[in-house]
Amino acid sequence: MKLAADAHRWGMPQPFTRDDAISVKDLCEQAGIPCRAFGHHDDYRMIAMIDSEDNFLHMADAGPFYSVGRKLITEADPADVALRTLEILAYTFHEYSPRECLNGQSLFTVPPGAYGT
Repeated sequence: MKLAADAHRWGMPQPFTRDDAISVKDLCEQAGIPCRAFGHHDDYRMIAMIDSEDNFLHMADAGPFYSVGRKLITEADPADVALRTLEILAYTFHEYSPRECLNGQSLFTVPPGAYGT
């Protein structure tokens, strides 16, 4: 498999199968927030947690596959880990579905004056 050979060559993790992956809907349920993704994007298994500091996007014929590094997520509570994973998908990979799920939740806000005047 060429993708696996390339991953090994560049030190990236071996690609997971979609059967082992999770979906945006799964992450939202785990985080306790409403899932605003719909259609193909809500149940599509495209996210795998890996034992790494890095995040990777594998482009495949069946669609994108995200590998999110667990070592940089400092939260221990499963709901917080799910929120942080959604945040990484939304703002690192610019994935629309997780961003819509986080939109309006007031989860990642900075209070006025936090950075001075």
